[in-house]
Amino acid sequence: VTFQIADAVEFNRIIDTNAVLTTNATINTWLEGPTWIPSGSFLVFCDQNNNRLKKLVPPSTVTDFLVPPANTLINGTLLDAHERLICAEAGSAGQKISMVTNGVVTSLVTQCDGLKFYSPNDVAVKSDGTIWFTDPGYNGGVSRPRAGYPSNYCVYVFHPTNANATCRAVMTNNFGRTSGNPRPNGLCFSPDETKLYV
Repeated sequence: VTFQIADAVEFNRIIDTNAVLTTNATINTWLEGPTWIPSGSFLVFCDQNNNRLKKLVPPSTVTDFLVPPANTLINGTLLDAHERLICAEAGSAGQKISMVTNGVVTSLVTQCDGLKFYSPNDVAVKSDGTIWFTDPGYNGGVSRPRAGYPSNYCVYVFHPTNANATCRAVMTNNFGRTSGNPRPNGLCFSPDETKLYV
């Protein structure tokens, strides 16, 4: 992997560049959605090709963390303020945002305004508890336009505690592009949460 560190001081505050992580297995697959679990001191990440979440306990132990039903394809993951794992389920059997606690998967939101999601991809959790996610339509087996689905690929915000829990699309246009078929993929908030990067 080749990458550039734009701010070495800030990077070194977060990542110990002297640390060496080794694993007891070669993982030759498509990896996504890494999330560090502080209470257990381990890393959870998505093994896309094998439809499962893996667990890395440093320095050398890799095991299955969660094996969901076939074609679920968990992609983006992130912890909420209560250290619950929030997941985007991108595959044709998923197409929703879910929460994993103690190995139990709970669906949080499966549609918005009566329309299904194409294929949720990534999540960001704001300090107010809202869950923001992208739906670029990758890996769901459904392409747009399709009856029962939105006309565009969108960015959504889900309020799990707002009355009966509400979901709304917050970005639905071409994301500033004048041509092509834009697909919102990764997203995150600035540290002060005044900006959402997509």
